Amino acid sequence: MITSKGNQIVSKYLLGQAPEYAAYLSIGVGAHPLDLNEDDASPITKKSMDFEAFRVPVISRGIVNDSIVLDINSWSASGNFVTIETPSLHGTKVGDEISVAFSLPAYDSWEGNFVVATTTSNTISYEQAISASAWTATASASDTATVSYNRERLVFKAELPTEQRYEMTEIAIYPAATNSLALNYDSRVVGGFLTTEGWTYHAVSPTLVESDNAISFTTESIANNAGTIGSATFTDPATSQSACALFVNSDNEAFTFFERTQRHEPPRFYNRCLIVPGNMTEFDNDLMEITGRKDYIYTNSLKLNFSQNSPNDYIKFALSVLSSDLTPSAPPNKVRLKFELLDSLSGEKAVVTHLLTSSDFSDSRYQIVSKQKKDFTLGEDFDWARVDGIIIYAETLNSSGDYDGSYVLFDGIRVDNENTENPLYGMVAYSRLKNSSTEGQPILKTENSQGYIEYRLGVNIA
Repeated sequence: MITSKGNQIVSKYLLGQAPEYAAYLSIGVGAHPLDLNEDDASPITKKSMDFEAFRVPVISRGIVNDSIVLDINSWSASGNFVTIETPSLHGTKVGDEISVAFSLPAYDSWEGNFVVATTTSNTISYEQAISASAWTATASASDTATVSYNRERLVFKAELPTEQRYEMTEIAIYPAATNSLALNYDSRVVGGFLTTEGWTYHAVSPTLVESDNAISFTTESIANNAGTIGSATFTDPATSQSACALFVNSDNEAFTFFERTQRHEPPRFYNRCLIVPGNMTEFDNDLMEITGRKDYIYTNSLKLNFSQNSPNDYIKFALSVLSSDLTPSAPPNKVRLKFELLDSLSGEKAVVTHLLTSSDFSDSRYQIVSKQKKDFTLGEDFDWARVDGIIIYAETLNSSGDYDGSYVLFDGIRVDNENTENPLYGMVAYSRLKNSSTEGQPILKTENSQGYIEYRLGVNIA
């Protein structure tokens, strides 16, 4: 899909007014991956990826001729014209040559190569001198007929970064590595919940004594042989006690269970993640007021300056919700989240809350909480130029309002600058990814491995 901004940049490039339109490929982890027969319905107005993970330079480009084969769902005839319906967007245009084939010998006379006369998004019409009555002998052509055609596409190739691990779900084209007009306030990853980022677990005892506790890292599975995550498996390796929070590898054995991958519970960003139990915090209500347990995770190692970012720019948190049971009867009824950005000099905070409900988990447990800068409630002397810490609270509840046993997995934080206008820069094209090996799942790039990725872009005449 070429975006609205991309259309402008490509037009300028064709007129010699832009130096480039496709110099970088960007890979993201935030979108829901497509099924093999699913079309990407992302809007052309989309300005940024759901959660961009990295961007790499295009190292080669060219033209390829792909052979596309689609099932024919149904057909109809009127006069000398036949109209066939495909299950998804077909990509042909008027004047293209198509080949129609049938599996049953009785339909051999219907087969052949034809020139497209008219199209809609999922229908193709062509001229053929066969009576309408002959075509209506069968109502549907599912699994017995195909339409094929050749499609010429531009192809852009880039090398994947070697070190890190990613579960890739989206791809985009950009004309440059960064927006040169945004300077230090451009889109960027600001955190990956890594062991090197200084995260601690802040506990508040019943007597209101507060303490910062180091968060341990474990390579052991946080699930037992039956796939259950609970107090018996979610333990601090240093103390062997039930853990308040843990760093785990993103390929932890707990994430390999089929049921968890089908719910899209595994982490996708980098090779580490941070997990907390869903009773870390006890909120009083959906306004995220707290009078009970106030535990949270915290870091003061991320020095951030958002002072020149637009109020409409986004701060995004990538996270997932893990059920304790491998086959839960229901997803959490509510997940309450609270994020606080700290300005230690003034002692003030920028605060935003987010409520996820069971309907949010109908397709995926992996979620991107996306908040505009203007959504944060600011302390009186808070300064966006002095953000030096982040606090996160989390709670998961069942339909009765009690802790449901789930865990919250924190995966990444980034800021997306969508509002520093640059006529020569923007997301030119975007697509959610399909995995031909494991349908409906992200495409895995393992850490310390080499690989390449291609973006094939079809350009039709409208």
